[in-house]
Amino acid sequence: MKNLIKLAPVGLLAVLLSQCTAEDTQNLLNSAIEPKVIITTAKGAKVTIEALDFEKNKKVYIDVNNNFKRDEGEDLVSGRAYYMEGEQTFIYGEVKALTLTSAHLKKVVVSNRHVQSLRFPKSAELTSVGILNAQALEELYVPSCKALKEVDLPEESKKLPALKRLHIGGATLLEKVDEYVINRLPDRVKEKEKGQLRVGIMLTEAQKKALADKGWEVKTLITENQVETDTEAPAKATSFDDLILYHIKAAETKMTGVEIPFLKDGNKIAKGTVIIYKTNSGRYGKMQILEDVVQYKTVLTVSAITYNANGTVYKQNSNFLINISWLYDMDELKEGTKGNNAADWQWESENPTYNHLSAQNGAIFAIYKF
Repeated sequence: MKNLIKLAPVGLLAVLLSQCTAEDTQNLLNSAIEPKVIITTAKGAKVTIEALDFEKNKKVYIDVNNNFKRDEGEDLVSGRAYYMEGEQTFIYGEVKALTLTSAHLKKVVVSNRHVQSLRFPKSAELTSVGILNAQALEELYVPSCKALKEVDLPEESKKLPALKRLHIGGATLLEKVDEYVINRLPDRVKEKEKGQLRVGIMLTEAQKKALADKGWEVKTLITENQVETDTEAPAKATSFDDLILYHIKAAETKMTGVEIPFLKDGNKIAKGTVIIYKTNSGRYGKMQILEDVVQYKTVLTVSAITYNANGTVYKQNSNFLINISWLYDMDELKEGTKGNNAADWQWESENPTYNHLSAQNGAIFAIYKF
């Protein structure tokens, strides 16, 4: 069975179930309750997962053939391209962050209580983004989408309580902004961080006041150049998750090629320490130490994100394993090789009680102080 469910009402779902085999019925029921992001594209369209984050013990997949189950080759992988067999496709699972690009992305619908960040940059044919249910969503980033006419946030505030960044700059055709956006943004008056709204249309003074009364700051970005050069200072970063490209570039003067001790004379770098960097290719990024560095330790787990120049994620790995004495390329977040100028650093060991980060090929680093 390959009929597509469009978040069907109970009656329609019952009709569909009556046409299923036992196996199809189970798959259909599972898919109905699974967290999901639904995308509409042209048939055969190429969809690329530019960046992805999810709990490593959870399954996330894109149902390319629309059969309501995970098949071989459908697991979501950062950097991989998929080709859609139908016009509507479901992305299932407890995704935490997703950046997706497609020249033929037309519509997005979100019903996923786990996702924290969604990015659909420069989707030229995207006309509609609808949020049905996204309790953890903090960031919705849809810049330079000139065809975008509708951003439909949920009426019930409890379905979108955490949103603090909405970027729809460049969308000059946006309709029903009061009804679907301004009136439905969560109230952030009592929050430490104000909401940040980027729009592609001129707002009235009444609209600006309504936003201010809800704790939202607004900036109008109409042309693509304005969207790409939006450098208004965001709130001060207070954690690894809050730290974005703006903060990292602002701290570049503190980065050097001087070694950073991980373990020295009994002193060890603290679990949770954040290191920012600029690679020898000129990209900026951040890395967090996820476990204690102890004597005789030879493998270290870190989380790392390297950014594009416009602040979108270039590469991301929340479970990056670092082996002592090996070289690492922080652009691609992979092992480097000796003599290869792509390598940016090495976890170098002098003896069992002293090891450190050693910058390579002009890359620079610094411990970030919150």
